[in-house]
Parts: sequence; structure tokens; C-alpha cells
Amino acid sequence: MKKVILLLLIMAVNSCNSDDLIPVENIVIDNNLIGIEPEQKQQEAENKEKEPDEIDVFKESVDKNWGLKHSLTNKTKIVKYLNNYSARVLVDYENKKVKFDAKLKDELMGVIDNAFLMSLSSEDFDLFSGDFVSHENKKSILLLQGLIEKPKDDSNVILINNNGKPYYRVETSFVKEDVRAILKTRADKSLNEVAKQTKLPKNFLETFIKLSSNYNSYAYDEMNQRFGLFQLGLNEIVSQEVVSEEEILDKIDYKKAFCLQGNSEFAINYFNDLKNNEFKRIYDKEVLEYSIIVSYYMGTDSYLRLFSRNKQQAVSIINAINADKFYNELNKKLPLKVKEYLENFIKEYKN
Repeated sequence: MKKVILLLLIMAVNSCNSDDLIPVENIVIDNNLIGIEPEQKQQEAENKEKEPDEIDVFKESVDKNWGLKHSLTNKTKIVKYLNNYSARVLVDYENKKVKFDAKLKDELMGVIDNAFLMSLSSEDFDLFSGDFVSHENKKSILLLQGLIEKPKDDSNVILINNNGKPYYRVETSFVKEDVRAILKTRADKSLNEVAKQTKLPKNFLETFIKLSSNYNSYAYDEMNQRFGLFQLGLNEIVSQEVVSEEEILDKIDYKKAFCLQGNSEFAINYFNDLKNNEFKRIYDKEVLEYSIIVSYYMGTDSYLRLFSRNKQQAVSIINAINADKFYNELNKKLPLKVKEYLENFIKEYKN
């Protein structure tokens, strides 16, 4: 096709009188018409690279310093990297231990001193950096003070061979308060606000927190890309409506996602959207709760498709099922992992 069009252009030029010829520099060829990508656009497409994601940059820095089997904050531990990622503090509140790690033995005591400034106030706790902890917030609740006895020296240091990336560790156990209790107390105000704004039972909302973040507002589920106290997904923590995955990644507000107040705002929007839009016409309270639980785990569209590809029809089918029999009927349709999550949720919620 391209050759035919070019041939026609040549024939047209040759058929003209010399007086009628148009100077070559004045001939404009529509590159799109003959199927040729403009050189400038080609170059832009080749050179265009995705801006690095904040969390990706963080993980790359951790991997570079600590290897692929790195530790990230999740539902059972808080990990803070220090001194440009050459040191870290790992608070393991499932096993009630605190570990201080450093690449150089001489760094350890400085790491321990700085770790005692680690605050439960997300406003001055920068999870995704390798910086030292801020000294500025005098009113924040300190995480390690009152939780463990501060190591006086590095006499109990352990050398750990981490696949060619050795580091030194001082480890100590909790002696006073369980950090989970501290985190739970800290989260309670946010939980009350979400319950108030959504008019959903507090213990219902708290069950999401127990099973997902374990009250840790810094929790990050790397595999499923869930964030913060309520472990909301990418679609729920963007600042505005987006249409593509690239736009989602560009508009994620990580600081807000890991901030108690910010994550709670996202949760209020999420649960209210389910109640007032997607499930507005689900009238039975218990059926509505089942619907929210399953949608949280597998997504609203996937949940409704269990009943029909048409959303309105799916809701009508849900309403037509006797409320007393709905749980059993729903269980028959669910994939195994979703079924297990629902069972665990109901068990925790009802107890």
C-alpha cells in the first residue's frame, strides 16, 4: 500500500509541466496517511520510561543493601531502615522481639539510640526511606520506650551471614507492654470515626483490621498491594478517579495511605461507596455484611459476577435469596480461599 501511494505521487509529479511543479520543500506528506510513524513520535515512544514508583525505589534500595530476602513492614512487624539503608530496626510483635541490625558493628549503638525515637505517630515516621528518625515531635507516643529494656552495649552482638551480605545484630525481647496493644489503642479513634461515618458496626469494621493489618497502620502487603490500617487496595487509595493502571500508580498517595487519618478517610469512602452505590439495593443487613466482606477480599465486580454479569440483575438475584439461606448459597459459589476468609471473618466477628 505504501509503495502504491508513493508511485502515484511520482507519476503525478512527472505528469506536470515544469511551470506547474511545486518546490519539493513545499510538499507536505501526511505520514499517518501512508502508515509511517513520525520520527519524533517514534523517538518519544522509545525514550518514554515510566517514572519510578515510590515503593519500588524503596524496595530497590533495600534489595541492594540487604538482598532479595529483605524484610518489609507487614501485619506482624514494623521495619524501619536507617543510615541510608545500611541499618534497620525490626519490631516483631508476633514473637515479642526487637532486632537491631547494622552492616558495621560500630553502627549498632547509634542505631539503638535512634530507634528509641521511633514514634507511633505516622506524621513523623517515614516508613519508606533510609533516614534517621525525626527528633522534632516531642508529643508522639514512643514505640520502644516502655516496651523493651534499652541494650546498654553491643556485647551480645551476633554476626549473621546473609548470602554474602553479612550484618551484625543485637536482639532483645519485650519486657513490658505488648506493642499490639499500643497499636490497637492508637487505632481506636480512627476506627470509631469510620464506624460513625459509615454507620457500620464497629466490631464489624475492626474484624477487617484484625485479619489484615493486625492494627499496624504501617502494614504493607507486597504480594496483594494493600496498604495501611484497613489494608485497602490500589484502587481505593488513589486521590482521584483514574482509568488505567499507569494512572493509578502515578496518583497513589502513599503518605496518606499509611497515615491513620488518611487511611481512615479512604476506608470511609470505600465502605460508603459499597453501601450507597454498589449495594444500595441490598436490603437485608446480614446479606449486606456478607457482600461487603466478600467484595473486600475479591473485588466488587468479581463478587457480583458470581450471580450475574449484569450488576443490577446480580443484586436482584441476591435479594431474591432467603436471608437465612444466603450464607450457605454464597459458600457454594466462592473459590476456596475466599470461602476460608469469609469463614474466618464470621468466626472472629461473631465471637
